[in-house]
Amino acid sequence: MSESRILFICGSLEPGKDGVGDYSRILAGEFLKKEQKIFILSLYDKTVNGIVQENQKVNKVLVPCLRISKTESFGIRRKSYLQLLETFQPQWISLQFVPYAYQKKGLPLNLYKILLLKDTSIKLHIMFHELWIYPLNFKQHLVQFLQRAIIRNLIVKLDPKLITTQIPFYQNKLNHFGRKVLPLSIFSNIYPSGSDILKPNNKAQFRIVLFSQMEPKPALILFLVRFIEILRGNKLMPEFVLLGGGRSKQEQFKLELQKVLQDDTEIKLMGFLDHLALSKEFHLADLGVTSVPRHLLGKSGSVHAFLEHHIPVACPVNEGEIELEGFFNDAYNNSVFSEANFDQFLFAQSQASKLARPDRLSPFINLLQSNSENV
Repeated sequence: MSESRILFICGSLEPGKDGVGDYSRILAGEFLKKEQKIFILSLYDKTVNGIVQENQKVNKVLVPCLRISKTESFGIRRKSYLQLLETFQPQWISLQFVPYAYQKKGLPLNLYKILLLKDTSIKLHIMFHELWIYPLNFKQHLVQFLQRAIIRNLIVKLDPKLITTQIPFYQNKLNHFGRKVLPLSIFSNIYPSGSDILKPNNKAQFRIVLFSQMEPKPALILFLVRFIEILRGNKLMPEFVLLGGGRSKQEQFKLELQKVLQDDTEIKLMGFLDHLALSKEFHLADLGVTSVPRHLLGKSGSVHAFLEHHIPVACPVNEGEIELEGFFNDAYNNSVFSEANFDQFLFAQSQASKLARPDRLSPFINLLQSNSENV
């Protein structure tokens, strides 16, 4: 790959506090390892005051960042952005879009005005990590209408050279705007490490892990009750491990489980763990369980974390009876299952064990190269 200059834009860049910010930093770090010129701009940073320029370390690489506080005015945001363009002179701008990352109510009406380009030689990429909400009342219908209009404006006013998203469901929605939308799968922010970790000798123990996404939805609880019965029928002893999501969420989920289990099934609540410790917990797991609806699985970093550690994932929630697969990748689709069925688990387990470690950089590089003669 010839030298390129890429400016990534996201909402916030506080390490460990913003999933898309972490994703942007890791991706930027991979580019820097290839000796590319990279910069990250957080336009609506929730954890800094004023404007902060700094280097952030990721995988032994220092990533240059400019962080603009969420409290700054439109004028300062626009001026800082234009100054960065002038000094860094990117060939590509990669906007990592989540509506709530750029405005607390999910309505960044002025975002396209901030990002308008004076230099038409700069190419724009938009990665849509999220689109609009699923409305349950009149107020949410209005929010959804405005969020759709914001996305339409970004596409029409900024005229991106490349548009991508990570799940078929979003691709299907974005296609209605009349532009080609290409798949670009994300990856976990928890890098697999310590794969030589040995599981306990107790073969009867079956470890079920929930990570971050642990909302006690009825379909999820019903699945767990039925699956535990199946495990015991196969002379396996279930054990739950709850990771991430905050202590209060973990305790709430534990209470919901205890209500329906009515026995002494062990439920472990883990406090804050760094990436290495999280990876160890994944390696020790037999099954990952998520409350993320099936058609949205590909946007979940926690689901990717399970699969990248070769752990099958149970996904019993299906909101709106949407039949689209959760991933563009068939191997990933085959590594998840939705019904409390031991044969489905065994098949998903066999498929997950074969998953290749994802290439974090090549898919993105290939898309840039295919959409530009200069990169």
